[in-house]
Amino acid sequence: MRKAACIVVLSCLVVIAAPVFSDEIELGLSWTPVADESVSAEDEIDAIRGFHIGYILWNFVYFSWDALVMPPSIIEGWTGFYRPGFLNLYDAGIRFYFRPFLLYSELGINNVYVYNQGSNQALQNNFGANLRLGAGLKWDWIGVNLSGTAVFHSFRSMTATLAELVNKDSRDRAAEKIGNTIVPSLNFVLYF
Repeated sequence: MRKAACIVVLSCLVVIAAPVFSDEIELGLSWTPVADESVSAEDEIDAIRGFHIGYILWNFVYFSWDALVMPPSIIEGWTGFYRPGFLNLYDAGIRFYFRPFLLYSELGINNVYVYNQGSNQALQNNFGANLRLGAGLKWDWIGVNLSGTAVFHSFRSMTATLAELVNKDSRDRAAEKIGNTIVPSLNFVLYF
């Protein structure tokens, strides 16, 4: 719990201090459809909701934190614990803005927080990696975008997949692997 509280406090401090260093701050909500029918039936949900904080440095360097509220059945599949939790995505990348269109690409790490995880060390030190591509529209202080995120259980797994993507002999297999794991999200963002 201390680790989660420290992350929240640090994130709030970054958001408060960000105007000094950044051109824009983003606060938003996300909506991600649940593709697995067994999950949506068991947890009685049709979508995963999330929170978004981001900021843009020098008009194109992009940092973001997304916290997705995960249902108990998905957390159980990942950790063995039937409890709700959060999938936290910490990303850095580039963003291009051609009024009113924006495009972005990010690379980052992810972590799963399980409600009431206590002192279980296996849950506290689990970090994976993720890739995200997105496109959207921005009008003055409000925007909407669609992103696709591929989540990997480890950084090694992600780099191996990217290495396969560069190699012409394994490119199709890597593209299929990324395509099968990519999760679309619709994001509603306010800009400050």
